[in-house]
Amino acid sequence: MKILFVFTGGTIGSENIGGVADVSSEISRSLPKAVGIDCDCEYAFPFNMLSENATAESLSELAEFMLSLDYEKYDGVIVTHGSDTLAYTASLLSAALSWVKVPIVITAANYVMTDQRSNAANNLRAAYLFIKSFNVHQRCGVYAAWKNDGESTQIHFGERLMEADENDRFRSFGGLPFGRIDGERYIEISPCVSRFGNAAAFLRNRKIRLSQTVLPIHSYPGLDFSKIDTADKDAVLLKLYHSATACTAGEHTSVKALIEICRQTHTDLYMIPKKNGSYIYSTEKALKNSCVHYISGMSEYAAYTLLMLAYSLKDDERESLLKDVII
Repeated sequence: MKILFVFTGGTIGSENIGGVADVSSEISRSLPKAVGIDCDCEYAFPFNMLSENATAESLSELAEFMLSLDYEKYDGVIVTHGSDTLAYTASLLSAALSWVKVPIVITAANYVMTDQRSNAANNLRAAYLFIKSFNVHQRCGVYAAWKNDGESTQIHFGERLMEADENDRFRSFGGLPFGRIDGERYIEISPCVSRFGNAAAFLRNRKIRLSQTVLPIHSYPGLDFSKIDTADKDAVLLKLYHSATACTAGEHTSVKALIEICRQTHTDLYMIPKKNGSYIYSTEKALKNSCVHYISGMSEYAAYTLLMLAYSLKDDERESLLKDVII
């Protein structure tokens, strides 16, 4: 079995010197042997940094590197990363690499490898075991491996990975993870397939420069929509409340103010989530017939990185990429 290790830094590839943790290429190179991964390994370093320093440029660099690989040479790819922006990178790679026919597993750590509290070894070993058990005829896509404290190591579908909470716990959008590792055995729990299929196959070997003209906004009580400047933005992504609702009261606090601003500046407006049920709230009804695009069945991290990718493309390519996720 041949695995490509793509090291990008993060805590999993860091060492603690004098109470300060920072990335170390030597630590990264030692990881496969340290956790007993016995296979033909190749190493790559697109960059080496702590993931909280991620930018549109660094995400573009990683996506471009991953799109340039010859995946037929490998049985799988393991990407080491920092935990802070893991959900964003996993989501981006899921959209861009859904056509790849070998498993790509991204993983990270809560503490440096030498810290006895670290889940680095569990996570990296889980990524390896998942690749060993993978059936390429069943599905393709990007995955994430992570062990929450007190739980078995879980395998998450990349485009469904949620951001970690303050206790370093990752969850899957919708609740259940894709699977888990029990000892040395992989157990499938909630299988799913990519929302994108081969929609992004045209991106292979492409230059990627993610758009920085997408503005994400999170709903909160008292948000003054009238103060939002969209003049230099191509798209706005509004995270609604969990009931798929937004404030429609008040002149400036009503989401209608944002809709009007976007109309005047010719800015595309997207909202998440979109729910289907036996009834809707009056606040949602007030948005009927407005020029709003809803993104369904996707976390805010996945929606944001998807739009960053989509708005870096030509209009017809953007439409092709978004057609199965836009309502």
